[in-house]
Amino acid sequence: MNSPLDRLTKDELIVLFEWLSTNEENENVTFSDISELAVLDRIHGILEKELAEPFSSDWGDLQKTAGGNPAAWRNPRSGT
Repeated sequence: MNSPLDRLTKDELIVLFEWLSTNEENENVTFSDISELAVLDRIHGILEKELAEPFSSDWGDLQKTAGGNPAAWRNPRSGT
């Protein structure tokens, strides 16, 4: 079975990883059930293992590029 994450572009994965990293300990993010947090934590772990970009020296630039590409969000398959 293919992972639903396989359908996301690299830019989308970078944005998701950063959001999960930033909001993992954020008390302002609320969940209706602890299982929601558990699933997001699992996805974060998968991305942490699979993505090399968050650990590269140009991570900040990669984040800006990934999040700042509106054309890619309108047509995700045309991106990286």
